[in-house]
Amino acid sequence: RFVVFELSSIKEDEQMLSIVTSTIMHEFERVMAKVKEFKYLVIDEAWKSITNKAMEPKIMELWRTARKHSASAVVVTQNVEDIISSPIIKNVIINNSSTKILLDQSNNKNNFAPIAGLFGLSQKETALVLSTRKGQNPAYSYREVFIQIGRKSGAYGIEASKAEQIAYQ
Repeated sequence: RFVVFELSSIKEDEQMLSIVTSTIMHEFERVMAKVKEFKYLVIDEAWKSITNKAMEPKIMELWRTARKHSASAVVVTQNVEDIISSPIIKNVIINNSSTKILLDQSNNKNNFAPIAGLFGLSQKETALVLSTRKGQNPAYSYREVFIQIGRKSGAYGIEASKAEQIAYQ
């Protein structure tokens, strides 16, 4: 039910990385058509493999296909430059994603305008994103996140259960 592909051993070989990533995406599309439960494909820090021009149509197809098959394709990064600098990320992934989640952006508050523009955030939404983590109650173990689903958005506190906290420590 949970499969992880670790590609760090081929991350320097862009051609091989693109081939393997494409193969994984193709397999995910096959699973999407077969399995009726909700499915996720999470691509974490895989920028070298998805930002070359040859991958653009495959990424576009995957994002559009996922929406039709109760699935979600997700891209995760900790580096804002990955998002800002890639036309593929801008044109394909962000424009075809109805849900966007932004974690604490306090490290990027001086460089947040390009991100706000890229995500189409209003002034109010930008203020919400930049306010996460500012008023947290130390008595509780939670993280604040900004979530935008379609035209609705807000900042939310997410708290893990005790079992989840123990499992992930």
